[in-house]
Amino acid sequence: MEQALCKCKMNSGSYLVMPVLHSCTPRSLCGRALEAALDPSVYLASPIATAIKFGLMLNRTSYMQPLAQMIETTYADPYDIHKKLFGLENYIKNANLDREELLREEKQLVEEGHSELAEEMIAELGESDKDTGNITGMASNIDAKTDLSDIMPLSTSVLKPDIILTDYKPQSPIVDSMRTALFDNPSINKSMWNELSIWNRSFWKRIKTASVSVTPNREAYQFKYILQKDKNSPLIILYPSIGEGAGAHHSIVFAKMFYDEGFSVLMQGSHFQWEFVKSMPEGYAPGIPQNDVKQIRYITSKALEYLHNKYNYEPSEKYVIGTSFGAMATMFLADLENSDNTLNITKYIAISPPIDLRYALAQADKNSEEFDKSSDEVKQKTAITAAKVLQLLDLKDEKNFNFKTLPFSDEEGKLITTFFMRQKLSDLIFSIENVNKKEKTNIYEMINNMNYRDYVEKYLVKEDTYENLTQNANLFSISDFLTTKNNYKIYHSLDDYFVNQGQIAKLKELAKDNLICLNCGSHLGFLYRKEFEDALKKEIVHNKISIEESFHQ
Repeated sequence: MEQALCKCKMNSGSYLVMPVLHSCTPRSLCGRALEAALDPSVYLASPIATAIKFGLMLNRTSYMQPLAQMIETTYADPYDIHKKLFGLENYIKNANLDREELLREEKQLVEEGHSELAEEMIAELGESDKDTGNITGMASNIDAKTDLSDIMPLSTSVLKPDIILTDYKPQSPIVDSMRTALFDNPSINKSMWNELSIWNRSFWKRIKTASVSVTPNREAYQFKYILQKDKNSPLIILYPSIGEGAGAHHSIVFAKMFYDEGFSVLMQGSHFQWEFVKSMPEGYAPGIPQNDVKQIRYITSKALEYLHNKYNYEPSEKYVIGTSFGAMATMFLADLENSDNTLNITKYIAISPPIDLRYALAQADKNSEEFDKSSDEVKQKTAITAAKVLQLLDLKDEKNFNFKTLPFSDEEGKLITTFFMRQKLSDLIFSIENVNKKEKTNIYEMINNMNYRDYVEKYLVKEDTYENLTQNANLFSISDFLTTKNNYKIYHSLDDYFVNQGQIAKLKELAKDNLICLNCGSHLGFLYRKEFEDALKKEIVHNKISIEESFHQ
């Protein structure tokens, strides 16, 4: 009946949270009342009919649960995110998008067209050698198309990939970056019922949570860990992507991978996340790497102290692995530890770090331009994209699931990516402002309309200029470390949309063999590929074995 009211042009009204009914609007309440009045079982009520109707009501609220679970670790304000998800769900249902086959008919079109798109991408990047995967001329071609080329001088070096992802079938950088999150995840917990069981022994449930005090009179900082029985087992320290919590899925996957190889694992959240802000002095705004890394190191040292005091744990080696924004922090930590060693880290691994922070943030804002257009067309596109994500998540459970490419256009990929990036930013700003819950609705208009450049200008540079952020917030500011040290590895895809080829080429000149390039995969879209996992294990696990052999000798 709500769908009928929607077709009659009745506005939805304000978003309400009510007992039992949970999320609703005046229109949905009217729809439910009309449904009840027209339902014969209301007049012929029985315990069985009541139970069935209660089950149906719960089922109506379950449609958006997979999407909610994907971002539940980034909530700073549950009311705001549930309001957004309810709005999406309501639009999807009233437009019948949940009943349309949005994926199956498009799957064939995407798989037929991916090769043509891939060829277009290669043509844009320059000449290619199909046998070896060598790509040339990329530095000059990419930056000729962007107005951000002033950020980093271009290089004429030829970039050759060190790792070739065979049969990857690239689509576009923005869509490829979504592969890891949507369907390449290894199955850590195979059953939701296993998660609910009191006998559950899944890997996720074996991970423990602890907290350390960082700032007096502020919230304690929570981290997660899982230890081997060996009190001297080597340790992996994980710094996740921007906005992710300590329980981020990427971190869980890495934790499982290395725990099975005999490592203990310490999992911290992103420093560009609301939990980090709540543990810092009031008003602290993350984003300047030199400032943030000092706080990150302090939290890591406190966590290590906690593990030592509680378990008498003294790791034989320590490895830091960071992804995306966490990878950039990893490299700045390496530079800081090089001059003032306190953590005694064995090796640093940075996966897809932004090379220049201002460039990366500008790319994020560039992707969100369409999202800022408040029009019915954009709402329709957003709803269709969200419905596709939900249908794809449902298809993942099918035995014959075999998507080799994602059924999203580049525009849809930008909408999905922007939604998550904007939500992480909104959560962070909400925590920085420390809004009184009784007054928080007054700030939504501001935080929901801020992009990353607005954030930098409001909270980071203030009296300085946005352009000056580049001087220190890039990996070239630690060039001395990159050229003189060998205790690190950087992994980057040549088509990562958060960097340009001039930046990668310049980084290669400094890091040399310590920079490992992949031929495709975009931003973290290669994370669970066997070729990359094998290289990562070789870098860490084989190093561990070599150290153990030397010790025994």
